[in-house]
Amino acid sequence: MRTEPGIEFESVPMAGVVQPELSSGRLYTGLGWLDSVVGGFAPREMVLIDSSSQFVFGLLSELCVQSVTSYGTHAVFVDGGNSIRPYEIARIAKFRGFEPNAVLSRISVARAFTAHQMASLILDRLDAMVEKSGPPTIIVSSLLDLFRDPDMRWNESLHLVRRCMSELDSMTKESGSVCVVTNFAAGRFPGRRAMLAAMNSCPDRVIRLENSDAGMLVSLPKRGTFLYRYPVPQGQTVLERYFRGCNYGQDCRDL
Repeated sequence: MRTEPGIEFESVPMAGVVQPELSSGRLYTGLGWLDSVVGGFAPREMVLIDSSSQFVFGLLSELCVQSVTSYGTHAVFVDGGNSIRPYEIARIAKFRGFEPNAVLSRISVARAFTAHQMASLILDRLDAMVEKSGPPTIIVSSLLDLFRDPDMRWNESLHLVRRCMSELDSMTKESGSVCVVTNFAAGRFPGRRAMLAAMNSCPDRVIRLENSDAGMLVSLPKRGTFLYRYPVPQGQTVLERYFRGCNYGQDCRDL
């Protein structure tokens, strides 16, 4: 049995997991174990994924493929941490039976290399990209990375983070888009607590991915919902990956 790239966890749910009803009209990750906790992403909803796990970068690749294929939108990927993985997106698309180039052609990438470039992308340019793609799935990766610039005063960074989050929230509601913002936690820096509070204040939901001694903890702090995900040996995958319909209540005739 071949291994799907980027998937390295086997599902072992623990107490506290809620099984929401999966509905159409939502963007799902395509990972049944995660969708059972998160419940998908709704239009006009901004979600923050606060992560200390590298798994978040593979998850964004999954969301790019899902948004273009199952959800049927363009994806706009605002990259603040040089984290987009086009080869991984292509491999996932191929694994799921789609033409990789057709999927990649529907993903627009905007890269920022400084805090001011990131702020300019979100505040001045993103609205035009969203209107052109109308409405796309908006993915903002590693938003906080560039605002930890030691050459910037932390209160200036905080002001820009607040403006960016507020603009993303308004844009999501007005356009009817799904918006996923990620923060990859990395050490301490001046104003960290205030900036994290600013990021947590706007989203409709917050999802946390935390490394633990056993594997990874997925939690929705506001709902008290959580799930532990344990690693499988290198080079292996789990049977649920081959049940194409399992996430949506369909049969498994495609196995």
